[in-house]
Amino acid sequence: MAHPKSRTRTYSSWTNMRDRCLNPRNPRYDDYGGRGIRICKRWLTFENFLADMGTRPANTTIGRINNDKGYYPANCRWETKAEQYGNMRSNHFVSWNGETKSIGAWARLLGVKQNTLLYRIRRGWRIERVMEARILSKAEALVNARTARLTAGGDR
Repeated sequence: MAHPKSRTRTYSSWTNMRDRCLNPRNPRYDDYGGRGIRICKRWLTFENFLADMGTRPANTTIGRINNDKGYYPANCRWETKAEQYGNMRSNHFVSWNGETKSIGAWARLLGVKQNTLLYRIRRGWRIERVMEARILSKAEALVNARTARLTAGGDR
């Protein structure tokens, strides 16, 4: 007989969490159970998981605050996709002005594309220049390129 809450988002998150951590045939097992991510004993029962986490809000999934630690009440919360992406192991973190954030978080804060910041970092720019350099509009970039060609004698 199916669990009475088996058709809820909360139950789905719970079963997916268990499967990733406990089932070696799960395609994501290597990223979870295979690398030592465990579930606390209390959460092996859905009712305990529900009591600790509450009902899953719309547009969220379960997220771990510290990605290197397991699933237990003090390390888990319901997160949006943006929050989840900000907490991935593959993120590039940068410290600037006394704060450390993912490149994606800095990009949103600065109003620039993430790829712009990554390009600058990969080019070896100092972090101050990466974060403070102004983004030229396409029109400004075209004017600058034309001016450079004229100065070099390219357009006659």
